[in-house]
Amino acid sequence: MDKTGSTRVVVGVNGSLASLQAVRQAVAEARRRGAELNLVHADPARRADMLEGTELRTIANWLDESMGGPPAGLPLRMTVIEGLAPGPALVGQVRGQQDLLIIGARVPRRTGLRRAVGVGEYCTRQASCPVMVVPPPQLVRELGGRAGLRWRQIERQLAEDLREAT
Repeated sequence: MDKTGSTRVVVGVNGSLASLQAVRQAVAEARRRGAELNLVHADPARRADMLEGTELRTIANWLDESMGGPPAGLPLRMTVIEGLAPGPALVGQVRGQQDLLIIGARVPRRTGLRRAVGVGEYCTRQASCPVMVVPPPQLVRELGGRAGLRWRQIERQLAEDLREAT
């Protein structure tokens, strides 16, 4: 535990359906542990023209998409980390072994191309706390992680449908 005695559940968010699924799991885990929930968005190449607070509003929108708004009765922090890749940014938010780091699993692409080390692999190797990798929703898995514009259109449509359903 840190100096304040509180544990944290750190969850990476990027707006994908996999990360929104991870947020739902993180809320449940934070409630179960009586922990603070920290939603973290890593922006390795923040654009100079972005207005202050835009990224925090974006995180708040993702929270709305995944949960219908901030979870009641749960300490919440939203963090934007600029200039770091997601893996190091998330691991850097961990305070100690009592924390929990949650990320959404990436659906493998069918092209056979892979990054040298994905975020999940980096976090499981480097974090000093347990790491939970949450699988994406069933529909995303069934679609097979197709890349490109069509994939992003599907994600946006599903997120919109989720917002309308809540």
